[in-house]
Amino acid sequence: MQYTEDQKKAIEARHRNILVAAAAGSGKTRVLVDRIIAQLLARECSVDEMLVVTFTNAAATEMRERIDKALQQKLLETDDRATAEWLERQIVLLSGASICTFHAFCQKVIRQNIDAIDVDPQFRLASDQEMVLMRRDVLEELLETSYKMPEDEAGKARWQDFLEFVDDYGDDHGDEAVYNAVLKLYSFCQSQPFPKAWLRQQQERYEAESADFWQTPWTDTIVSAVGREIERSVRAYEEVCALVRTGGRSEEAEAALLAAWQPYAEYLQGCIEKLEEVQSAYRAALAEKKAGGWDNFCAVARQWKQPVLRGKKYDALRTAFPEVRKSFEKNRDEAKKIFTDARDRYMAQTEEDVLGDIRACSATVRRYADLTAAFIDALQAAKKERNVLDFNDLEHFALDVLCRDPEALAGAEEADFRGEKGRALRTDAAEDLREKYAVIMVDEYQDTNGVQEAILNLIARDDNRFTVGDVKQSIYRFRLADPYLFQAKYDAYPENPGPDDMDQLITMKQNFRSRAEVLAPINFIFDQVMTREAMEIEYDEKSRLYPGALYPEAEHTLKGPMEIDIILRGEAEQPVASLSQTADDDASDGSGLEGFELEAQHIADRIAALMESGIRVFDKDAGGYRPLAYRDIAVLLRAVKGKANTLLELLRKNSIPAYADVDGGYFEANEVRLVLALLKTIDNARQEIPLAAVLVSPIGGFTMEELARLRMSVPDEDLFGALLRSHSPETPLEEDLADRAADFCAALNRWRSYAVSHSVPELIWTLYRETGYYDYVGGLKGGLLRQANLRMLADRAAEYEKTNYRGLFRFLRFLEDLRKRDTDLSVARTLGASEDVVRIMSIHKSKGLEFPVVIVADIAKGFNQLDARGTFLMHKELGIGPRLVERSDVGRQMYDTLPYQAIAVRIVAETKAEEMRVLYVAMTRAREKLILTGTMAAAKWEKQAERYARSLSSRELALPDDMIREAGSYLDWIAPAVARHTDGAAIREAAGADWGEMLDAVEPDAHFAVHLLAADKIQPHEEEEELDALLQAVRAGKELPASPERETVEHRLGWHYGAEALPGITAKMTVSEIKQRFAEAQREDEPVVLPAVQPAEPAIWRRPQFLQQKGRLSGAERGTLMHSIMQNLDLHGDLTREGLCAQVALMEEKGLIAAGHESAVNYTSIERFCSSAIGKRMKSATRVWRELPFSRMIPVGEVNPAYSESAEKIFIQGVIDVLFEENDGSLVLLDYKTDRDTAPDKIRRRYAKQIELYREAVESILGKPVKESILFLLHDGTSLRIP
Repeated sequence: MQYTEDQKKAIEARHRNILVAAAAGSGKTRVLVDRIIAQLLARECSVDEMLVVTFTNAAATEMRERIDKALQQKLLETDDRATAEWLERQIVLLSGASICTFHAFCQKVIRQNIDAIDVDPQFRLASDQEMVLMRRDVLEELLETSYKMPEDEAGKARWQDFLEFVDDYGDDHGDEAVYNAVLKLYSFCQSQPFPKAWLRQQQERYEAESADFWQTPWTDTIVSAVGREIERSVRAYEEVCALVRTGGRSEEAEAALLAAWQPYAEYLQGCIEKLEEVQSAYRAALAEKKAGGWDNFCAVARQWKQPVLRGKKYDALRTAFPEVRKSFEKNRDEAKKIFTDARDRYMAQTEEDVLGDIRACSATVRRYADLTAAFIDALQAAKKERNVLDFNDLEHFALDVLCRDPEALAGAEEADFRGEKGRALRTDAAEDLREKYAVIMVDEYQDTNGVQEAILNLIARDDNRFTVGDVKQSIYRFRLADPYLFQAKYDAYPENPGPDDMDQLITMKQNFRSRAEVLAPINFIFDQVMTREAMEIEYDEKSRLYPGALYPEAEHTLKGPMEIDIILRGEAEQPVASLSQTADDDASDGSGLEGFELEAQHIADRIAALMESGIRVFDKDAGGYRPLAYRDIAVLLRAVKGKANTLLELLRKNSIPAYADVDGGYFEANEVRLVLALLKTIDNARQEIPLAAVLVSPIGGFTMEELARLRMSVPDEDLFGALLRSHSPETPLEEDLADRAADFCAALNRWRSYAVSHSVPELIWTLYRETGYYDYVGGLKGGLLRQANLRMLADRAAEYEKTNYRGLFRFLRFLEDLRKRDTDLSVARTLGASEDVVRIMSIHKSKGLEFPVVIVADIAKGFNQLDARGTFLMHKELGIGPRLVERSDVGRQMYDTLPYQAIAVRIVAETKAEEMRVLYVAMTRAREKLILTGTMAAAKWEKQAERYARSLSSRELALPDDMIREAGSYLDWIAPAVARHTDGAAIREAAGADWGEMLDAVEPDAHFAVHLLAADKIQPHEEEEELDALLQAVRAGKELPASPERETVEHRLGWHYGAEALPGITAKMTVSEIKQRFAEAQREDEPVVLPAVQPAEPAIWRRPQFLQQKGRLSGAERGTLMHSIMQNLDLHGDLTREGLCAQVALMEEKGLIAAGHESAVNYTSIERFCSSAIGKRMKSATRVWRELPFSRMIPVGEVNPAYSESAEKIFIQGVIDVLFEENDGSLVLLDYKTDRDTAPDKIRRRYAKQIELYREAVESILGKPVKESILFLLHDGTSLRIP
């Protein structure tokens, strides 16, 4: 197997902590597996001495399977016995090896050290549903308790604190805002190694008196933000100076323009000089960092005013070149606004005011942290009472097991875990794990958090960590992943370590996924926009993507440029304030969705064009090209809510099969909404909206008119009251409507009674059955999905019932809580991953996947920056930033504080940095073709293009930092970068820009196809119904035209069974069944005719032996016993009474007969048989057959004379008790009977047919006649000859 140098280094490097920075598609999982195999084959360690941590269970399973497959292959290849034994042992140990997710490892640590923590050994993991309810219940109870005034003074002080907090941050409608604030802080602090300790630190941070503005933890962030805004304003003024460019005019016009522009250039220079004075004051204050310095700077900033244009010298431009004057004013005012906005936001307060606000925040943060800490304690107590843990508990309890000194751990660096300091931090359990695991490997390391890092540090040795990841693909900030853990090691670890270095960085740069034509444009864009200063990560030579995949040259392939399709929709012009405000955002009124429908139609057109073009894609498994299929195409969206379904519907209208992998939409499914309405009605029938919904649905069957008549029939009642009184004599309702209303009431009462005594899932399935609604939705369009949604509702109810919560009311409340928290559930999935459909998914869902064609849609959508808003903001380093409440005569006012502003600035910066990583992940999913699409208002495009073209004035490879930071959408990064490429002419033309140096040489293989598409060129393709002859006939109610398969259908439907005369005869019968039918017919003195259909008789089950031993034997059981004895009787043995008893005892011992029934044996009958003539003849016979089975075909007429003319035959089976051959060669047939009624005539009639069939079978099979047929009656010891 061929490896690159980087891959080989990653597999072979040893005895150091290794960080592998693996670019997208570089084969990191393969390297990880191959490194494990190499270490196992070299016997460096056993597989049970390895800890391999993956991000998902699926990844862990896949890795385990890969390792198993590789070991099995090596086992087949080896001839060495010792090696084979070692490999076999590794294969056995693999099933129990620690190849798992972090949570699974933590759970294992807890269970193995359960005595070290206060957790019941029988704990279980609570589901997310259960925890949502539990957190809500615990918090409600905590707040309710907190409202009660305690009696002790200390308690009263805390009570007063609580009241002030909820009064400040609650609202007129209740404490919902307080609930959400506590839950938000609780969730955030769970990513810290010790949440309560972190909360205490936040209180201490505010309580520490700071008399110096420059010493607060938040000052540096704000001061840096101010400096960037001043710099941005200066740059904006400088760009206005370059507004007028020569060229494209006559010499006279050029001269006139330059003359008219000269006063403006001087004016702008004056603006810049005044702003630079402010900048100098800023730099002086920053350099000195002395008390009063910030106030001095703010004073200078407040004095700055943009000069006014006065004088005739400015008239020439206005008169001769009004468009230039207009553009000047617009751009100048934008430059001014950058500075004035920053001044108003950050420079309005003095140092003393800022410090006063921080002191005022101290009480708020203390109350907030105390309430959250109390909630943590209460929730932990509730979980202990129910004996459950959640996923956060797994990490924190594992840390408790492993860490001896939490306070020392809080400030520990990686080096502190080595030597004596490390031993002081670790418990004995941690030392044991450190000793056990010779190797620790972590996949997707960029997605770990602080708690997980602390656990790894406690169990790792000095040189046994192998971590793999790509910080450019860290996109799980919302799960509190901390990419800076990876980045810190990336910056610190040397690529070429010395002999004493314990750490090493290995970069894997080659991409084995994508075409060079896909990678080059990605490099071209990210070279310019991913910078350390603006986006925390440097896209340097080590980070770039280098093509490693081989795509053979062929015709009709996807080789070509990256496509950027910008749809320009028509709408009223709106002012554009700044770059960050230009992106199309999701309007609350849904107007943005209309624009996306336009984009969705374009995507459908583009997919259809690809499919019709005969394009072929490279199949890695087959090693050659094949036609493009729908499953090769993926459409990626940053946010799928609402838009995925829009896109899905439009693709289907265009006859493109598609599947949307989305979270959400479940509660909006009509069938789910109706069943929930019915459940709400059963819970409380006085809820009019759910009741009305059910009544006019297929379940109720009422029309809207009938519902109105029903409601108005009793004006003084609500809808349910009208239902109850519908059958009242005074109610003016027609009989049919009143009867139906009464029937619905009866059904509702029945369901309500059922709900009291049965579980929610049982109730749901009862409703499905009784209403028929489940079957009804199955017949609608998309019936499979609808039924899957209904089944899922019952399944969710069953999962809910497994928790400590019960009942319909609580289940409905739980679902309502999910909806309030905007936590929708996923609709059921009825499509598998291998189906030939276009995939629609979020960019997060696509991580780790790859597709030949990727369409990244909605790139003009604005970034979601809600995390930087709200009443309380949180940051790992900067802590808690509250908005401060101040009360006055006019009421309650809430305003921003320095900590709040600082944290908002950091959150915005970190959010945009993650958005850039998300864009990187999206673009690197493509193997052969990458298409980017976005929608923008046509009226905005020209102005926006002008902003993008500002990148042309930069002489550096990277875009200006402020341009990168101020981006409001993916397009705001992509377009300025592409504008600097020859292929970006469409953007430059829209901006009227014909200057700037093109950067094609930076990435010669990068090519782009920029398409600007007018909205009127994108026409909707409604799926036209083909009104063929069949549909026309159906709509007209006419006879349907004949189908080509008419004759086949008529032949099959007109087929007749050829033996209709034999409906009651089975193909196979036993002799006993035939005998019983003849006996019954004779007993009733009826002719021997079998009924057409025999009613099934109840099966007579044999009684268990323990019941036979306890009581008397039944007649059938006694007959079975005697038959068994006769079949095993040794006629040549001792046939005296003692001898017979001995033989029976031996039969019991051998298990031939049931034990304990000696008293039921009729020894007298056995003695009579032995001494009888037939017994003696059998004893002296030359040959004896016992229990002789046979089977044969006989004419049906022998079974039923009514069918004697039929040529059909039936298959019969039977078992002959005894057949023996005498000395003269003649055959004698003997059968034992235990009947109590031994009258000869009755016996002959009853068994004549059976003996006849036995005799015919013997004669037919053996070819010899039966001389005699004899029945021996065991009841009285007599024999009877059957003629």
